[in-house]
Amino acid sequence: MKNGLLYSFVTCLLVTPTQAFAADPPSVNVYGRIHFRLIEANDANTTLVNAGHRIGLRGEGALENGTEFFYRIETEYNNDSGFGKRDGMGGNDITSNSTRGSTDSADIVVRLANAGLNTEHGSLIIGRQNNPMNATYVADVFEHNSGVGEQSPYRIGNAIVYKAKSMGGIKAYVGAMLEGGASDGSEEQKLTGTVLGGSYSIAGININAGYFLADYTLKTADDPNTVLIAGNTDHAADPIDTEVEFSDWSVGVSYSMGEMYFGVNVESSTTDTDGTEVDVDVIDLATTYTMDSVTYGAGYASIDDGTDTATRMLFGAYVNLGGNADWYFETGLYNDEAGDGDNYVLGYRVKF
Repeated sequence: MKNGLLYSFVTCLLVTPTQAFAADPPSVNVYGRIHFRLIEANDANTTLVNAGHRIGLRGEGALENGTEFFYRIETEYNNDSGFGKRDGMGGNDITSNSTRGSTDSADIVVRLANAGLNTEHGSLIIGRQNNPMNATYVADVFEHNSGVGEQSPYRIGNAIVYKAKSMGGIKAYVGAMLEGGASDGSEEQKLTGTVLGGSYSIAGININAGYFLADYTLKTADDPNTVLIAGNTDHAADPIDTEVEFSDWSVGVSYSMGEMYFGVNVESSTTDTDGTEVDVDVIDLATTYTMDSVTYGAGYASIDDGTDTATRMLFGAYVNLGGNADWYFETGLYNDEAGDGDNYVLGYRVKF
């Protein structure tokens, strides 16, 4: 689908519910999680990390014309830096200050920030949101070692996505990313993208398929040591922009029967950087079995970039402690000859 046609389509969806105003203030619900992870990796020190503490707000309401609306904003806190010394508490003497307080540097990441409308035909979501193509990643059901080969971004910003309601068991979606302008350094600029796909369910089998396409420019920073005109040091060379096209298709099939679950994801992407292409093919498998409060899982992934093939084996157990708390043990085994990627992970989560 041409981007111009896609943008026109979603614009029509936006302007349709005119003369609509909120009838009552929307609901507000707070949610989040606290997540710690103890990691023992080959050739690395044992690490206790914040594995992504999150807090979010979400709610819904109704407009005067009866149209339902919703919103969601979610942030993540990665604050594991800092030794413990506070400024102004005794110079460089670490021992005199490390017990008094912490100066962890809070790296706050916006995961989601979107709003949308529910209509009789489907839903329209605007803003930073989960990539609807995530539905194809049916083998990404674990934690630390899960989803290692996924090619498309898990969340998309500057986006607008329309999800149609089910028709005969078939659901479809289409979306666009619009991120114009420029940026400094090696940051992306002028990004446009398209995502589309759908799903079908029958007799416990769920089939999801998606396609993702993005065009963007990587801008190289000015080099003051390179001159545009020989002998004229007042003219730095213009930055060289790198044009990138990324395309990706993914299919996921999952099956549930009682306490058993099985999922397989096949994905293939192509990255074209100024005419040079790199293809990556991924196969990801997962199976789980739940017995009482414990879910046992195993997975396998293969990532082939045309030069090397990386593989990963995964085994884990996930224990429901009640009260929206759980802990898990997981190990990932990689085919690196040195075993650098091999790890053992113990995690603890509390959701609210």
